[in-house]
Amino acid sequence: MNTTGRTFAGDYKGVARAYQLFTLAPDKSAQSLKRLQAAARKLTTLRIELQQIPAPKPARRLRTRLIAFYRQQEAVGYELVGITRYVPELTAAERSLAPASAKMRTTLASATTPEKQAAALAAYGQAVSGTAARLRRIKPPPLFAASHRAQIASLRHSVAALGALQQALRTHDRARVQKAVNGLQSLGSAKTATSRTAVAAYNRHVVQIRRLGAAVEKERLRLNRVLG
Repeated sequence: MNTTGRTFAGDYKGVARAYQLFTLAPDKSAQSLKRLQAAARKLTTLRIELQQIPAPKPARRLRTRLIAFYRQQEAVGYELVGITRYVPELTAAERSLAPASAKMRTTLASATTPEKQAAALAAYGQAVSGTAARLRRIKPPPLFAASHRAQIASLRHSVAALGALQQALRTHDRARVQKAVNGLQSLGSAKTATSRTAVAAYNRHVVQIRRLGAAVEKERLRLNRVLG
């Protein structure tokens, strides 16, 4: 067990290095993905090696805690692999939204009739609808599954709100225009809250690793005292 622990400590330096170099920058994501995949596989190997070591009764609790600690490290490793794959796909799917939004704002600022404003909104609505379609083809990692669904729902609601705003402009209905504008503004806060939930879930996993590590050390010290 001690030999395996020392091996883990040595091998884990490479894993920790992969975490330190973790980046979602587009020009470095491929390199980061390779490092994280290797680190996750290494964690799986270390955990399996530990599980294959039989433990006498006094050391069973330590073995159980070590396996839990290794398994949680492994889970976070694979989570980062999933995130590193997902974020570039998400970025690519959303790429057309910013220029479409800018074009819509420019057109709206110069539009002289409600009909021209409605046409600008229709063009932007098509861009939003296309983004939602691309997002539906992406499989998010479990940690971001809820935020991904929420984003698709938000985009679909935006399309509906943009359609309502177009209709209100064409009919010169000020009350419906204000209602549609309010509907568009309320969607951003829901998306932000869901994203914060995903980040909080990841942070809880990291905190759990620290707790498991502390439990391992506590049991190791107890066992050393008992065995002298």
